[in-house]
Amino acid sequence: AESETEQRAVLDALLRTAGPEHYVTLQSRSNLGNVLWSLGRLAEAEAELSAVLEVRTRVLGSGHPATIGGYAALAAIRAELGRHAEAESDYRQLAMTYTRVLGAQDRSTFRIRRELADLLAATGRTAEAMEQLTAVLQAQEATLGKDDPDTSATRQSLESLKPATPKP
Repeated sequence: AESETEQRAVLDALLRTAGPEHYVTLQSRSNLGNVLWSLGRLAEAEAELSAVLEVRTRVLGSGHPATIGGYAALAAIRAELGRHAEAESDYRQLAMTYTRVLGAQDRSTFRIRRELADLLAATGRTAEAMEQLTAVLQAQEATLGKDDPDTSATRQSLESLKPATPKP
């Protein structure tokens, strides 16, 4: 609650001095959305981050990294809210956007694809999740190496979905 109060004070000052569409003001609004999210106030966080995203899309463009990052946060919130179909659509769109803007071998692209796989697994689509994770893992091993922390995280996600093998 204290962080929310502080964030709102910063935002109020920025609105007065920099204006509602200034990059720093939008970042402050995004920070407020993230604080609300961390407090478990998901509907409020979604509303704040959606409003920021609308302005960022108009002012910065849909391909700007700050705009793309906003879509990723909304996808995660929608998944937490149980709106899985909407979150899946968001993650699939993000995977295409990240691939186009950042490249297929970028860490952020791999992360979004892994988050999509996690959502698929959480909704009972294990085979599809495993297929997605296998593709991500192969690309990460080729690009980042087998010992990279992100590669290891993907490997662990994939292993957690495999059926337990009985011990002899």
